[in-house]
Amino acid sequence: MRYKITVPELKNIWQKLSDSLDGELKFCEKIRAEVDANIITAEVKFNYKGFKILIHQGILQGGKGHFRFNPIDISINIKRSIDFNISIWKIDFLDKIFNWNRIKTGNKDFDRQFGVAGQNKRAIARLFNYEKVRDLFLQDIRIVFNVRNSNDTTIIRLRGNYDSIEIKDLNYLKDSFLLLIDSLMEIKVIKPPLAEVGNFGGQ
Repeated sequence: MRYKITVPELKNIWQKLSDSLDGELKFCEKIRAEVDANIITAEVKFNYKGFKILIHQGILQGGKGHFRFNPIDISINIKRSIDFNISIWKIDFLDKIFNWNRIKTGNKDFDRQFGVAGQNKRAIARLFNYEKVRDLFLQDIRIVFNVRNSNDTTIIRLRGNYDSIEIKDLNYLKDSFLLLIDSLMEIKVIKPPLAEVGNFGGQ
């Protein structure tokens, strides 16, 4: 969907997010005159309990001030501690026909609307024992969450599929990600790298 806003207004929204997090903003505009479309990359890096978190979005600017927004991604790469991976998504028509090896959380309302798959079922069940985690997804079906391992690295990512850009959506997605990080620490899936704080921002 196309959405009308100016580049300065867009940058101001991301600047507000960065300032609120004591973060580092990177806002780049690449002009592509040959196709009458510019590409904007917006990124905010910040620290949370020692985790180096990246919020990223790619934006396509067309003619007459219209924009097309790619999903907003929030992610961290951390040292792998245990074997744990998970994917959470909104159930569609095919999911209702095929099981796809989905894991049941035990909450009927949640299981009816969302698919969960992954490794370490016990840890996944503990994660969804938290009502705050279940409510996070039930309140906004536009978000997708996954944790995966690559060699000795664990990659944690939350994606928001929004067709416009507002500071409230960025803050909601950020707060949701931090809630998930805190919950994963509580069930001892990840550990805070407090001794590895980087050079940008801090909380």
